[in-house]
Amino acid sequence: MQAHQPTITNVTIAERTEKSVLFSYEEKMANTLFVIKITYTAPLEAIDRHLADHRAYLDQCYVDGHYLTSGPQVPRAGGIIIAQGSSRSDIDALMAKDPFTIHNLIQYDVIEFEAVKAINEIKQWIR
Repeated sequence: MQAHQPTITNVTIAERTEKSVLFSYEEKMANTLFVIKITYTAPLEAIDRHLADHRAYLDQCYVDGHYLTSGPQVPRAGGIIIAQGSSRSDIDALMAKDPFTIHNLIQYDVIEFEAVKAINEIKQWIR
């Protein structure tokens, strides 16, 4: 099953506040989110050699519903992934499959948080 793709629109801060919603306690328990901060530990040439495989890995994580958004840091010193899972160990297991991890090209830090408020479009992404 493919993840829901939200429609992106330009909205004012007032509209955004109007569209935001609180998650119920049950939703928070089911919707643990993680910020994964990736730092490159290898030269960009090594990163680029494995970039296609890394992107294929990301594609599969999106299809499986684990990742919500991702992209490189600016300047290009690593990347950020917003993920969902039931535990930190789930995220570590996912990251162990990343070609960047397999080839020892990165370090990563994981910050776990509970989404308590989001605009409706984001709420639809999260299981």
